[in-house]
Amino acid sequence: MPELAIASIEAIAMPIPLAKPIASALGSYTHVDCVTVLMHIKDGPTGFGFNLGLGGAASAAIVPYIEQELARWRLGRMPWLPKPCGNECGPPTKPG
Repeated sequence: MPELAIASIEAIAMPIPLAKPIASALGSYTHVDCVTVLMHIKDGPTGFGFNLGLGGAASAAIVPYIEQELARWRLGRMPWLPKPCGNECGPPTKPG
């Protein structure tokens, strides 16, 4: 593995409570559903990104999908040279 390649990827569900609920035609929201992703470089920097959604529990599905399906296509690659996984990814339910 190259020295600055991604060594591990960590996804964390972080529901953020709202000071006051937000009402909409779809219901009342009491939190912002946040998923934070950390990309760790061995003996190097850690990069991060996040996704936000109003209410709901999308992070319950997003976190395992990142950790079990998406992360394996980035491990060992350089973070600044994104390469689409294309056909090597295959459908998410089949091993690559």
